Amino acid sequence: MTNINLREAILAGLLTREAEAMPSTDGFNGRKLTINNATFSVIATIYAKELSTDLMQRQNYVPFGFIACSDSHVVIAFRGTETIWEWIHDAEFLTTPYGFVSNAGETDDGFTDVYASLCTNPTAPSQRLVDSIPSLLGDRVSDTSIIVCGHSLGAAVASLFALDAVGNSVLPSCTVVYTFASPYVGNSQFAKTYDAKVPNTFRIVNRLDIVTHLPPRAAFNYSPIGQPYVLTPKDVRVDISCQHHLTTYLHLLSLQVASPTGNAIIPLDPACRLRSSIWQCCMLCLLKAPRG
Repeated sequence: MTNINLREAILAGLLTREAEAMPSTDGFNGRKLTINNATFSVIATIYAKELSTDLMQRQNYVPFGFIACSDSHVVIAFRGTETIWEWIHDAEFLTTPYGFVSNAGETDDGFTDVYASLCTNPTAPSQRLVDSIPSLLGDRVSDTSIIVCGHSLGAAVASLFALDAVGNSVLPSCTVVYTFASPYVGNSQFAKTYDAKVPNTFRIVNRLDIVTHLPPRAAFNYSPIGQPYVLTPKDVRVDISCQHHLTTYLHLLSLQVASPTGNAIIPLDPACRLRSSIWQCCMLCLLKAPRG
């Protein structure tokens, strides 16, 4: 078990944000991304079917992330989507066996369906993403640091991918996983197997983000995975979307390393800045109060 590297976590979050800015129809192949003075080349766009819910059944493939390489890192990033709110609205939280690694329990059926659809060529989706990794990365698997990351639904999918890839020796056990605003992904057996096989996983949560507390553990057999790193917002508007926003997470992380090192603070989305009102202050105090 290792301690979280906050600068690397911010790097992972910034690349995840690039994935969320990806055009809905075009891929990222061949693009250059400059993050914190490091240049990453996108070598593959990841596609997936959007999350299907009772509100909407989806079968079309859309860009869902990318694989990018720098001189020192390989980053596999998965974006969040608005369909996470439909998942919450459904409130079914059904599970299905996680069939990619033995003795890995059960995982959310919707997240698992999205994961199973991951590919790098939507015109020939029969080759799963994890099976494409050896040819895409080649010697980079052993020569560079590998990061898997994602936000919201993308965080859940990143976890499912990480266990499949590391558990089947496609990626090394030293692979580092950073998840931002992840819901619970699977049951207690899944969590046990995951934590044993992917120990360098950091589950970054904003304690006021409702998504990170779902499904309710008292009613459903879901368990958290990875090492928690909990953020407490002091200057963020008390709003469900703002507390879940990836930029909010990056802002809160940047506050941890900004002083006295001179690193820049990543600004909040303007709409998520805390407003000076009695209601906001009272809500923030109430939500931050210790629970007994």
